[in-house]
Amino acid sequence: MDSKTSLTNEHKAWLARGGPFPDEFDLIRSDQSKIKYEIADLDQNGYISDILSRAGSKGFVLKIKDPTTNAFLAAKFCRDAEYPSLKDVNTEARRANLLQGAGNVFALPRSAGYVDSFEGQPNSDSQWACFISDWIDGETLDSRISKNPESITPHFVIEVGYQLFQAIFYLSAKQLKHDDLHIGNLMLQESDPAIMIGRETSNPIVNLCVIDTGSLKDINQSTSKPFDDWSQAAKVLTKLYNSIYSNRYSAVRHVLFLKKLKALIQDLLETDASRVFPEPKDYFNRLDELKETLHESVSKNQLQFSIFDGLSAENLTDDGLLLDLFTDLPWMNTVSKSNSTLLTGPRGCGKSMLFRALSLRTKLSRKNINISDIENLPFVGIYISCAQDLQGDVLWISRKPEAAQNHAHLIISLFITILTRELFRLIDRLISQSIIRDALELNIDKINQLINLCRDYIPSASPTPCFKYSLSVASDYADELDRVRRTLSRDLVNELSNASKVPESFLRDLAKHFLQFFPGFHGLKICFLLDDYTSFRIPKPVQAVLNSLIFARNDSYFFKVSCEKFGFEASSDTAVRIDPNREFEPIDAGYEVDNTTHAKNKTFLTDLINRRLVAGKWKGTAEQLIGNSKYPQDTDLAIAIRSAGPGKSFFYNGLNTLANTWGGDIATLIHMVRDMFSRADVKPETIARIPDQYQHDAIVAVSRAHVENVQRYEPYGNEMYRILNSFAQLAKDLLATAELNSRDIPQRRYRFEMTLPENTELFDLLSDEQENLTKELLRRAVFVDCGPSRGKERKSSKTVRWELRKSLRPAFGLSLIRESYLDFKEPQQFIDMLVSADSFTQVFISKYKATPTTGDLFDERSKL
Repeated sequence: MDSKTSLTNEHKAWLARGGPFPDEFDLIRSDQSKIKYEIADLDQNGYISDILSRAGSKGFVLKIKDPTTNAFLAAKFCRDAEYPSLKDVNTEARRANLLQGAGNVFALPRSAGYVDSFEGQPNSDSQWACFISDWIDGETLDSRISKNPESITPHFVIEVGYQLFQAIFYLSAKQLKHDDLHIGNLMLQESDPAIMIGRETSNPIVNLCVIDTGSLKDINQSTSKPFDDWSQAAKVLTKLYNSIYSNRYSAVRHVLFLKKLKALIQDLLETDASRVFPEPKDYFNRLDELKETLHESVSKNQLQFSIFDGLSAENLTDDGLLLDLFTDLPWMNTVSKSNSTLLTGPRGCGKSMLFRALSLRTKLSRKNINISDIENLPFVGIYISCAQDLQGDVLWISRKPEAAQNHAHLIISLFITILTRELFRLIDRLISQSIIRDALELNIDKINQLINLCRDYIPSASPTPCFKYSLSVASDYADELDRVRRTLSRDLVNELSNASKVPESFLRDLAKHFLQFFPGFHGLKICFLLDDYTSFRIPKPVQAVLNSLIFARNDSYFFKVSCEKFGFEASSDTAVRIDPNREFEPIDAGYEVDNTTHAKNKTFLTDLINRRLVAGKWKGTAEQLIGNSKYPQDTDLAIAIRSAGPGKSFFYNGLNTLANTWGGDIATLIHMVRDMFSRADVKPETIARIPDQYQHDAIVAVSRAHVENVQRYEPYGNEMYRILNSFAQLAKDLLATAELNSRDIPQRRYRFEMTLPENTELFDLLSDEQENLTKELLRRAVFVDCGPSRGKERKSSKTVRWELRKSLRPAFGLSLIRESYLDFKEPQQFIDMLVSADSFTQVFISKYKATPTTGDLFDERSKL
């Protein structure tokens, strides 16, 4: 935090004393005029007893009085270093006033300027920047939670959620973000009892008011703060969740409510919101679902699976349920081999689900598990979630990258401790099942030997008291290791150079002894399934420290790693060389799906839906409820779209269409099906086919919502949105108006191909800004990299091949399978697409003799 803009310790001590303050002060405005205000709540000596409760890290608030109107107002004071000139103060005030239409949702400044330092204050050589707004009688949400926790009921949480979400959406609509949306900046204002006269209830209405609008930022402005408005909303709901959960009576009564609230909080933290909230209404739908759990008709034991729960593997805490829902992915066999793998792909494509399913702990949750399931294992899989197990310990290093190199041994010690803890959690699961324990020759003495080996290497926490031959010995030691992990995490944050360290060789010895001690695993290796090892969770400097361990060659363990595209760099802070295709096999899930047959994709999709229907105890099947497509072949679909006359047509329907819409993002498919069910009011007993209109509208709505979400991505949201619209509109123009091909089929050019100069990579031709934008287009899966091919013009050259993401195509009225491509003759055409997308499209409009369509791209008629 910038010391020039934060309150000093002397300021805080002054505020802790309550001042003193004068009776009044002058606000100096930009025209040098002055407005006089009286300071309220002063005692006879000029002190304010509770002023510290209205102070933050950068300023404090006084209750003041306008001597002309006698109205009470709030004056927020900030150090003048925060606002170097009156122009900056006025800019903040004017930006906040963009929110005038929101009524009382925000506390907006009435005036702004500077105030001379108060007599007797510390650092009296500077002024205060001052913002004047209405005084709100009430309390902060922080105060309510700490002082009156009994008032935090499920209904209260839902109402806060509604108003908080509305505030964030209003900010977004005005192209703003609050940037400091914590529970101390949310005021609860109860309505005046007089306003309730004549109403059925005399209970006051609680309104949520967002204060401290001086921290507003343009929505695309980068900041150093790690939390955006939505993740701050998740933190607010977490505080409310904990308040209800800590009340045992309330927690027991509202088990289903808490379960769904926890899932909502986890989804709000999802970096790609379109995975779980494809449309803005979905945020409020989730709150409606919370409200439904409070109805008397909902049984306390109604905790059965809802067919649209668990879009993310992290939300499926029940391993047995995860296996019931798991469908063999078309590219699963490629990843399941016994070798080191780097699996990349868009969020929601099933990477986490697959890694969870490959772990032995998950397999042991089957009710009908037998020894043959263990004997046929390709490896002993141990699942590690970077989001849950490692991110919180190392993410701070992204703000201090040199700390990774300075404390590399401590990072490795922390990582090895986490891996060891998960190994013992697996052992605990194995020995708890007598059939498996006997078949694998698991022996308590050998487990104790393994624990003693670990204690020789890993700094010991206070051992958990237990009996030597207790079956809980592995679980107890796993708990001990977790205490060690917390100690190492604290040592790392404090940057203790003398902290205990675990040698890298220990992991090899641990894996080797485990396999030797338990003959049932003879011939296997341990496979650590490291999920979501992507740079926004595990900073690249930390990856550089861990990579030499992760991709080490040995005969006892190996790693499979999943991450987002461009979320991993094959670098090392040692002399160890890490070469793709040599130390690990790279697998791109998006590319694998694109190269899988339509029949396999349709089989996968049908099984995916049917497993959820069975788990939810619904009567209907995917074949009954969704059925076959009106246009089973994409050529038929393209012809129908091109020849559509006046009136609305319903092109997108059936399992064939859904299979062709799938480009690897499973969550999108489930959203489309959920929207179909909602529009057609499908119930658990329904077996009739959903009408084409509802299927079509659902597919288009979810696709369109994904398109709209692109502009909310950070960074480069607006730029990617512009490129997407221009490229997709060009594809629509070619489909609708360009000359037919030799088989009288409309042109379906949803891909571009570009041959690079010899010995040149694409990024070599781009500026740093263009390179970053290009990576975001692929990372966010606006386009899918179909993999390079040998250059058409020269054998020594390489051709880049990108394709528009399939799930975005219905939003533009396109068919779903590409036939040909746009031929970029020069890399400059690619650069033109990045920087001047509209002019770029005109080149191909002329080349293929297409007529630009008119009207709003998102108008139903222009789209279809």
